[in-house]
Amino acid sequence: MIGSTITWTSFLALFPGAYQRYIALPTYRQAKMVSYIMAIGVVLLKALSTLIGLAIFTKYQDCDPVATKVVHKVGQILPYFVMDVAGYYRGLTGLFLSGVVSTALSTMSTSLNSVAATLFEDYIKPLLPWKPNDKQSNFIMKCIVIVIGFISSAMVFVVANMGTIMQTAITLNGITSGITIDP
Repeated sequence: MIGSTITWTSFLALFPGAYQRYIALPTYRQAKMVSYIMAIGVVLLKALSTLIGLAIFTKYQDCDPVATKVVHKVGQILPYFVMDVAGYYRGLTGLFLSGVVSTALSTMSTSLNSVAATLFEDYIKPLLPWKPNDKQSNFIMKCIVIVIGFISSAMVFVVANMGTIMQTAITLNGITSGITIDP
């Protein structure tokens, strides 16, 4: 809980996608208010995650799904738990899946957009022999999003062979977080 607080604080302060959302607000006061609301949301999310973890532990304390080979990786326990507990209720597993997919798409969209804007503004635009207008800038950034999207999609196959997803995400975040603080 403590370590993730530091991670979330740096994320909210340094992540280009979060920064873009702050500057889209008309006043500094509104940006502060959004930060406070987000902090409350993160605390609630962490509390909910802890409760779900405790529920999973309680459900499977006598029968470990990984040890019995019902699931192959630790990252598969939550989806298995949802299917096991909520599978009897029509539509509930679909609701869970749609929540996971929509969250992933939203995060990916924000990340791709911020990476494209950063690459274009910091690296590509200074190298262009002309000053691109808005239409040209939008086209170039869309092309960057497509290329980065293909690279990200290809990385799924690499990540699938790297062990647990959470540990991989934390490792990659640690590797790449340093470059977000650009002097």
